[in-house]
Amino acid sequence: MKKLATVKANMKKKSIVIPFPRPEPAVDIQYTFGYSSPTAMHLVGSFPLKTVSKTRHGWTVDVAVEMPEELFQEKDHMNNRYFYKRAYYLSVLAAAIQDKKSGMSNCAIEYSTFNGDQRKPILILHPSGGMVSMVAIAKVSRKC
Repeated sequence: MKKLATVKANMKKKSIVIPFPRPEPAVDIQYTFGYSSPTAMHLVGSFPLKTVSKTRHGWTVDVAVEMPEELFQEKDHMNNRYFYKRAYYLSVLAAAIQDKKSGMSNCAIEYSTFNGDQRKPILILHPSGGMVSMVAIAKVSRKC
């Protein structure tokens, strides 16, 4: 688990922006951020149901990523802490995808929001080159 200043510095080195919702976390926060492998990843939306329609930009595939429970603390429902941790987790996924070792480093990455809610950033991948022409959206969620 890392403090906010360390987290921001590490992501800046990798040229990855953390899509924190406004207001951003205060500099003097006492909680920490962490990452461990997702508990689960699920195909969601119309693609696994085989009801997806092709657009001029290709296919859209929605992927839900479940964050491990150990990354959360009891009071994370207060003061946007859950949303800050969710945004950090998504930025770590973006950094991993951009890493040359992932085999997906030729994907263009951008952030958007789920249904316009800035507390719920999503990651949009735009494959290029020899990759299959589809757009994948990763949503980070916590099992309820």
